[in-house]
Amino acid sequence: METDLYRLFSFYWLLIKLRGQLTHRRWHQTYGWVIREIDQVIAPHFPAKRVQQALDLIENRAEHLLDIRDRILRYRRDIGVSLRITHRVKYPQGFSSIYRDEDIYLSVRVSHLASQHINALCADQGLVSYAGFKKHIIHLRTACYLICAVFSGMRDAELASLEVGCFSRREGNEGEMFCWLKGLTYKLEADPMPAEWMVPDIVGNAVRVATRLGEPQRARCQARRIKLETLLSEGAMPDAARNALLLELDETRKHQYALMVTEKEQGRILALSGCVAISCLRDFASLAGVIVEPPDADGISDHSAVSVGQPWPLAPHQFRRTFAVYVARHLMGDLRYLSEHFKHWSMDMTLYYAKQEGLDHTLFSDVLTERDTLQALMIETWLATDIPLAGKSGKRLLAQRLRGELKTVKDLRDFCRQLGDDVFIRGTGHSWCMASGNECNGLGLYDALHCLSCENGVIDSTQRPIWREIRQQQIDVLHCPDLGLPSQARCLDHLREAERILRELGDNVEPYDISDAPFSGKTL
Repeated sequence: METDLYRLFSFYWLLIKLRGQLTHRRWHQTYGWVIREIDQVIAPHFPAKRVQQALDLIENRAEHLLDIRDRILRYRRDIGVSLRITHRVKYPQGFSSIYRDEDIYLSVRVSHLASQHINALCADQGLVSYAGFKKHIIHLRTACYLICAVFSGMRDAELASLEVGCFSRREGNEGEMFCWLKGLTYKLEADPMPAEWMVPDIVGNAVRVATRLGEPQRARCQARRIKLETLLSEGAMPDAARNALLLELDETRKHQYALMVTEKEQGRILALSGCVAISCLRDFASLAGVIVEPPDADGISDHSAVSVGQPWPLAPHQFRRTFAVYVARHLMGDLRYLSEHFKHWSMDMTLYYAKQEGLDHTLFSDVLTERDTLQALMIETWLATDIPLAGKSGKRLLAQRLRGELKTVKDLRDFCRQLGDDVFIRGTGHSWCMASGNECNGLGLYDALHCLSCENGVIDSTQRPIWREIRQQQIDVLHCPDLGLPSQARCLDHLREAERILRELGDNVEPYDISDAPFSGKTL
């Protein structure tokens, strides 16, 4: 019985062979490729480390750090009120200084007067100094940014568009609750358009912390907006001065509700993005001390930017493609990192995400592109390398290799991508399923042996550890003294099949000796 993959392979091989014999492609004006810049996918173990670090900061340390921050602000406010009264008595008409206005001067004076007390407070809380505390606060903001980026697939400008109240929960089609981030999308749009991104619940924690974290800066930004509006309404002023105030007012209105904010020169409050975000991400990445390892080099496209032995150069633009790759792996059943947080990205939910108005449809396109790429790479590995394969469809692929027809294919990656257009590979954990229908109705997910008799199953070296575990589980169960005869027979079947698969995958496995098992004297 021929499998779908085998029939498709034969068809596409014949198509490419005939196409290569054509002297002129009549459809050359309509045949082409979409050229796009490829962003570097973050090495798999880096997101897991960074997310663990960020979640620890958000879930276990954020409240304590923000409580300290609030105590410092209250103390500075009390000092500021007293200083302002004294200053107004001493200079009832105001005074001239090197500072732009009296508010800035008083803020600097407050910092000088409060520094000793604030440093003592930080030391009492186990922090080296106020400067060290401010680094923790910056890392907390970066942790919120990272969690939103990793689990949404949003671009840097889209993350910068997030405002207070951007996180929401809504009931899905079947009563399940889904979480969303609301912002603006800029890609391929003449003007920014409102859009939503589906996220796991942990993003809500990051948004909650970021909301509280940015409250003081947003309050100052809104106070500045009110002051600018007052100045502009008070009367005539030179055009240059008015234009400068109008530009500042426009900037202030744009960023006054930003979720994650940064303070720039002259007290300007802006949404976190761009170079500031890159610098913060790289500082945060260096905390865990995780460096680029030799195995990571295989997937690196830009070796001048990413070097073995150095920290990974995190950048905002890397998260979107990394997210798409992770979702694609999850849809294929092969997500081994952060799987708990990607469980909301089922294939049905992905289609729902693509059809709904107001969602980021380009992200859905990116996910499918990465899924197609991963699938093409997988098929190419099966067909053009010497890796061992097991399973009935795996045996046919091995036979296909021996026929040598692949040597005539000019662009193997293109061939595998076209082949993959008509095949949807799904992972069961212990095998790869290429069935186009509902042959087993998912039974193979729960019974590994069922996939061994299926015509559409492939087992490759990535599943070798799973089959080792299956073998060991049977050995452990066989040593249970109260095991019944039917269960014993089933365990033996699984044990011998697991050993056979491991041998086909290249493991030197000897049949396990069951003579010392509790049932060895019984008749099976």
